Amino acid sequence: MRLRLLGRFAVTVEREGAPPDVIDVAGKLRRALLGYLAMQPGFAETRERLATLLWGDSPDKQARQSLRQCLLDLRRDFQDIGLEPLKIDRDTIALDADLVNSDAREFLDLARSDAADERERAAALHAGIFLDGVDLDVEPFDQWLRDERVRIEQAAGELFEHEAARHAAAGDGPQALRAAERLVAIDPFREASQRLLLRLIASYRGRDAALAQAETFAALIKREFGAQVEAETAALVGQIRDNAVQETSGKPQRAAPDWPEPLSVPAAAAIRRPSRAAWANAAVLGFAALAIAISIYPRSHSSGVPADPSWQPPALQPGVSAAKRELAAEGISPLVVLPFASDAGAGRSGERAAERVTNDLIAELSRVPALRVISRMTSQLYRDKKVDVAVIGADLGVPYAVEGEVHIDGARMRINVALTDTKTRLQMWSAHFERDSAEQAAMQGEIARSLARHLHVSILEAEEGRRPPVTARNAEVSDLVAKGWGAMLRAGHEPMNTTGADRYFEQALARDADNASALVGLGGYHAAIAADFLASDPAPHLARAREVLDKALLLQPDNSIAHYFMGVVEKVRGEPQAALVSFARSIELNPSFAPGYANYAHVLYRTGKLDEAMENVRYALKLSPKDPNLGRWALYAGEIEIERGNDEAAIEWLQRSITTGAGSTINSAILAAAYSLHGDVDRARQLAAKVHATTPWLTLPVMLDRLVGMSRQGAEPRRLIAGLRDAFTDATSAAIPSSTRD
Repeated sequence: MRLRLLGRFAVTVEREGAPPDVIDVAGKLRRALLGYLAMQPGFAETRERLATLLWGDSPDKQARQSLRQCLLDLRRDFQDIGLEPLKIDRDTIALDADLVNSDAREFLDLARSDAADERERAAALHAGIFLDGVDLDVEPFDQWLRDERVRIEQAAGELFEHEAARHAAAGDGPQALRAAERLVAIDPFREASQRLLLRLIASYRGRDAALAQAETFAALIKREFGAQVEAETAALVGQIRDNAVQETSGKPQRAAPDWPEPLSVPAAAAIRRPSRAAWANAAVLGFAALAIAISIYPRSHSSGVPADPSWQPPALQPGVSAAKRELAAEGISPLVVLPFASDAGAGRSGERAAERVTNDLIAELSRVPALRVISRMTSQLYRDKKVDVAVIGADLGVPYAVEGEVHIDGARMRINVALTDTKTRLQMWSAHFERDSAEQAAMQGEIARSLARHLHVSILEAEEGRRPPVTARNAEVSDLVAKGWGAMLRAGHEPMNTTGADRYFEQALARDADNASALVGLGGYHAAIAADFLASDPAPHLARAREVLDKALLLQPDNSIAHYFMGVVEKVRGEPQAALVSFARSIELNPSFAPGYANYAHVLYRTGKLDEAMENVRYALKLSPKDPNLGRWALYAGEIEIERGNDEAAIEWLQRSITTGAGSTINSAILAAAYSLHGDVDRARQLAAKVHATTPWLTLPVMLDRLVGMSRQGAEPRRLIAGLRDAFTDATSAAIPSSTRD
């Protein structure tokens, strides 16, 4: 049994010669108990300590009863797999160390190894925050969780710093840069990490790129702390500006680049590793700066927009405007989440639930690169005040306001939410969620993520509608970016290459070559053209996508959507491990970004992990059931069901992919394969003939070559390949790749 504790929680059971079983462990308390035991030296803890840790705010008797119920629930979770991972006696509860392992323990064991291959394995394991989303609002447990996160991130920081130096010493610029970017992502305020990244960027990507990164970092420090960068950082930027840092090729070399101190050759020996105390202090600084005690990852905006001194609470500076030109040009939309109301009769429990939903939603929306959210402290100024939403919009300079209310009726909780245009006072979107309140904390987190995705899509659509036609030569960059993202959304319902998204983004970049939002959008456009089989030769699209996404990530290393589209590129290029890392990073930065889960699932499917893949597709659908990308996700689900042997289910998914999606030709081709496998040969041949007539270049060899190329060796979709062979019986089948013949 393997516990995934880094990033999104998961439990799998791996048996030799069989695909892993995924165990659904629902509820934060059960996950917290497993995570805590998995990190103890002997995988064990006393009953008394566990009851205090997890239910410290309850009377002793109730805490012990809650622990017993939690153990019963866990045993029910495990009863269908034929294993008993829990060892329980009168005084102690433990995990069976012979049956259970976890990625977090393995990461800590490997991270400080002297062996390069073990450090690389550790880097691949670090896929997110430890026990992300499992905060309980119980102080003893949350304090332990904070300490564990600091310990793991300290080890990760030392690992990525060491790996950046090692790869640089070997002349492997891309790998050195990737390690340095992951180091900076752990704590973007630590200037020693930023200086390392700046040296690497200057050496491998050039002076201008390094200066752009330095400007972005200086703006971050100014915005978050109202301060200047350290003197050592400013001196390094001066050296880069004066071309004192030598540029080098990104190709491997025998010697490291000749950097200024402290990274002179050999770079690995010159790296100054921080002490454990220094890493802990950096983490504490991150907590305080971001006002979030549950994570040392940045939850604030990473747009690289210069600091805006007018961004102040209305009580301090009324009449200010958040809708600055810099934000609009980057495709960033400001909004405020007003404090949610609660039932008058629900009492304090209703108020707490409303406050948690409000805070969770602010946290989730703050992770979306295209949104700038007014801080919780500012929005709280409007609590319990009858203020016209138009006045709030004018006070804060925000075009959008999110309002909501929480109703509790016995064991049921209902949440109503609406997005309002503050200028017109018209509701642009509304929805409600109703769930059993027994697992309120887990439900609220899930609802917040779902709401964040819905609001993101709604605002992108609204922004496109706000903009005038952009046929004139003097169109604003902000208009072009908004139109481009609107066209990207429409690509879920019509072929990508007819939406014109690329033209909007290219025009925006002609006016502002470093516009990160336009770079990400253009990269996404070309990545999707290749991924959706919309071009006979995907290579130019993949090359262009990688080029602009590399630049976007240089400008905004924590842009979750840029990491997502880079994952799409890596998926199509047949780099599944790299794609999994990119998609995991996208989800880690923005857990509400449902397309990240769906594409993570698609890569898992191409590596043979079918059950885990379907779990992630279903989670994406649960998170955003009316998403513009629904057709693509239904396609992924259909492919997975084909390999699982569920042809009827596959046909239902694939038909849905065509009716709700862009109607891409590849969807019809795979549906033809499903019909053939199900025995409906006539319908399969008819659909295959239609595919051939509409897209002549999409031949059987082309499809099989790409399917095999995107799959891990040994995990090719063999049932799908067999179905395609049966449906597309043409003369070109002789050119089928040899790896798919048997």
